[in-house]
Amino acid sequence: MIDHLSRDELAEIARSGGGLDLRVGKRSAEDLCFIARAMVPGSLFILRGPASFTLEELSFIARSGNGAVVFQG
Repeated sequence: MIDHLSRDELAEIARSGGGLDLRVGKRSAEDLCFIARAMVPGSLFILRGPASFTLEELSFIARSGNGAVVFQG
């Protein structure tokens, strides 16, 4: 799993062109936006697990991404 990696490490993976499948855990909306902005166009960012984000935060994360952002959980 890659869930233990820092946001900078995850952003570097995102910049490489691969998609990400990530358990949200205790990551902040700011961290997820940072990672989403690093995604290359056409990639997929899957966020899993229970999260306590507001609808506004979820919308901001989704709009920040260059690829598709999918929420599950």
